[in-house]
Amino acid sequence: MGPVPWLMMGEIFPASIRSPACGLAALVNWSSGFVVTFFFDDLQSLVEPQGCFLFFAAVCFIAAFFALLVLPETKGKTFEMIANELRGNI
Repeated sequence: MGPVPWLMMGEIFPASIRSPACGLAALVNWSSGFVVTFFFDDLQSLVEPQGCFLFFAAVCFIAAFFALLVLPETKGKTFEMIANELRGNI
């Protein structure tokens, strides 16, 4: 996930829940990094380095398609405009 939580959380969370939501996003980000680090050697010995690379490449492609298809464009929009779009009140 890398820098995505740090980039997105300032834009997608309303001020009323921003602190706990940012904490949860940070927890998920660090937990994901721990899981990858913990299981990397086992995965590499199971599927060889090439298979490990292909697995992480597939995860990156899935994340890219998610970002392109699901996440809304926020450039030049206020938080209220983004919140209305997410609620379906365009």
